[in-house]
Amino acid sequence: MRLYRDLLRDALFPVECLACGRPGQWLCSECRPQLIKSGPQVCPVCKSASIAGSTHQTCHSLLDGVMVMGEYQGLLKRAIRAGKYQFAYEVVDELAETLADFVDNQSELAQIDWLVVMPLSRRRLLWRGFNQSQLLAQRLMTVYQCPELSHDLLKIADTVPQAQLAWRERFNLSADNFTWRGQSLADQTVLVVDDVMTTGRTLEAVAEVLKRAGAERVYGVVLARN
Repeated sequence: MRLYRDLLRDALFPVECLACGRPGQWLCSECRPQLIKSGPQVCPVCKSASIAGSTHQTCHSLLDGVMVMGEYQGLLKRAIRAGKYQFAYEVVDELAETLADFVDNQSELAQIDWLVVMPLSRRRLLWRGFNQSQLLAQRLMTVYQCPELSHDLLKIADTVPQAQLAWRERFNLSADNFTWRGQSLADQTVLVVDDVMTTGRTLEAVAEVLKRAGAERVYGVVLARN
């Protein structure tokens, strides 16, 4: 089934740069710099400037910070949507390479013990065939030189994607939607890898679960903020 789906995808969406149309790659080397936002990282709660996207102490969050590569608009939005909804697996690899280059320059957050993948529900994973966050995490392993835990954080509620929720409904997501079935994370620093952050409520819920498992610090890294 996947073979036929890929053949159909290649016929409908030939591989060419999503920005300039140059054939061969979804994101050519000349256009990739457009993906990375300029300016400082910001606190995920109050949105004011902070080092490596760390959460200000006065903001009282279980999430210690979030590094954001770019804004969910323009070329970056088209690339993420191509990977998620047009089954363009190669564009996810190219986004992962760009994310790794971005993170490698964030020297303030150099000590990470574990990478944790934002999980998909089983139904959504079967439909899509891959978890884009896991592909991102596998590339980040080469930056942090640490293992990624792709199956220990589970999504136990098949929630509607945040993009389909009303603004107020997005804040109802809770730690009860997730469970941790891995080893103790006592005194560990964990980096949660996801593709898009909307309100940050999902990352906050995951941070709560991981800190219940003993994690000392929980950070997030995402391709884009919506």
